Amino acid sequence: MKRTISYLTVSGIVCALFLTGCCRSRPCFSITEEDMNMNRIASVGDVFEVRLKAQLGTGYGWKVVSDNRELKQLGDPEQTPSDEVKVGGFNYQIFRFRAVRRGKSVLKMDYVQPWEKDFPPAKTFSVTVQVE
Repeated sequence: MKRTISYLTVSGIVCALFLTGCCRSRPCFSITEEDMNMNRIASVGDVFEVRLKAQLGTGYGWKVVSDNRELKQLGDPEQTPSDEVKVGGFNYQIFRFRAVRRGKSVLKMDYVQPWEKDFPPAKTFSVTVQVE
């Protein structure tokens, strides 16, 4: 018995594979300063990024300060310039995370100069990520 697969079936399978795999290699969504204290939802395996402004020339930078069992940081943060290029201007620090297990995680970050050990952070950022 010969079986044939229709064009619609093949395109449906390709579409399903693309949609389920899209977040495995590139970020599904971005979290920015506007998301401060918000709740975000991710699925196990999703990759997302946290994009925060920083003036790296001042020695300040963002640092993850929470222990998140549901989230795994992927590599070191990247730096990218803002659209507004000027001396003393700001950059973005981009942190990537993968949701690795179900649960709720509060992702906390501090804006600090790493050599200042006994000073409070200049800014803080937090967002709650519910991994389903």
